[in-house]
Amino acid sequence: MKLYKSYTVALETGCGNLYATHATDVNGKHEILLTLGKSGGCIGAHLSTFAILLTEALNSNNPLLILSKCCGLKCINMPCCVDATARHFIDFILQKEEVIEDEK
Repeated sequence: MKLYKSYTVALETGCGNLYATHATDVNGKHEILLTLGKSGGCIGAHLSTFAILLTEALNSNNPLLILSKCCGLKCINMPCCVDATARHFIDFILQKEEVIEDEK
């Protein structure tokens, strides 16, 4: 049995609230799940794909490099789902690094 700590945030986007769940297991591995209301079909598939990319980025040696490439993306509805989500996780990483620096 794996134990996870997780939280879910509602990110305001041009398409409505995007719910990002961030789970971490006891080994520090991350997993991201994204949902946008009751969306399915194409947008649901895109969000699932982006969640996989976010998960891989957070588990990589340089997540900021990957996430920063997702910032600034635009779509018809602003703010863009990808941009809002990437910025949230960049803020998460930077806050985590500040806590580690404060503990030294």
